[in-house]
Amino acid sequence: MFYVIAAALLPVLLLALYIYKIDDEQPEPKAWLWKAVLFGALSAVLDLIILSPLPKPTDLVPGSEGTPLGGILTAFLSAGIPEEACKMFM
Repeated sequence: MFYVIAAALLPVLLLALYIYKIDDEQPEPKAWLWKAVLFGALSAVLDLIILSPLPKPTDLVPGSEGTPLGGILTAFLSAGIPEEACKMFM
């Protein structure tokens, strides 16, 4: 389990360090950068909390699981819209 969490966090931490190092002229304060990383992680947790009790989007249209329509429903209803709404809330 530790390796899964480390593998998920490593790209985020590397990107945050890259952004901090590359911005030489007017770097953002470290606290702002780490606050953005923290709020991004919290928005993912909020998204999971909101989506966990809801039915899968493919359950709304019978027979759509494994079809292009099922992929579109999943992309918009369980990935795009809730994730972006949680980011906006944060």
